[in-house]
Amino acid sequence: MMYLLLKQNVKCNCMKQKNYLLLCLLLLSVNFFEGKSQSWTDISTAWIASQGMDQGSTQYNIGCGGVVPNRLTGDVTIKFTRFGMWRSSDQGKTYVRIDQNTVGGRCESPWAVQVDQDDPKRMAVFSLDGTSAYTADGISWIKMTDVGRNWDLGAVDWNSPKPKVFLALRHEDNRSLYLSKDGGKTWSIIVSSPLYYYNTGIFIGIIDSTTLLYSNNNGINRSTDLGVTWTQVSTAEVRSKVAVMFKGACYVGTKNGLLVSKD
Repeated sequence: MMYLLLKQNVKCNCMKQKNYLLLCLLLLSVNFFEGKSQSWTDISTAWIASQGMDQGSTQYNIGCGGVVPNRLTGDVTIKFTRFGMWRSSDQGKTYVRIDQNTVGGRCESPWAVQVDQDDPKRMAVFSLDGTSAYTADGISWIKMTDVGRNWDLGAVDWNSPKPKVFLALRHEDNRSLYLSKDGGKTWSIIVSSPLYYYNTGIFIGIIDSTTLLYSNNNGINRSTDLGVTWTQVSTAEVRSKVAVMFKGACYVGTKNGLLVSKD
């Protein structure tokens, strides 16, 4: 009996020591990362200058117009304004242009560069004051047809191996929502009321080749006939600008939290 009690006390003391050590490590790690989070490193300016991409620049046509990481590889792809899409695999030490000279202009918003989260090498760039393009395989790029000054943001049917259905919000001219059913070759207006992308409650999304989402500060509206008719499916006040599809689920940020739908 005495041996059993001693053994239990030893176990108890060991557990207390382990818990204490874990707590210390946790506090140390928190302090370490909090300290690190205060320091940021510019990984673009030196490269832009070294390539002469800062010449003849103004406040509207220099620097980074959009940034997307590849969650599977750690690569980062940056849109250098006026000079297309560049990828770095060494944390910004060097970059290689990847868009086959199809992308121009700048990005008016962070949502102008869209990535297939299930296969992040697939991406689309909805440019302002320059050409837009997309890649379905991460290698070959296809230009979209220009529509005036082009776009503020866009969405792609990543559910399709060869996406043809795109949504895009036009910049300034009429700020309408446009649809393409042929991979950006032709565009038509499906929502004509002005959509100012920077306003609260502006939102678009594509679930599949026939199912679209949209909001103009009026909840989440769903269409199953490519925008001919719409049905309100949620009264949530949307905060996302473009819905994110990932592993068959649709994610939307709202005023009260993150919504997910699998139907």
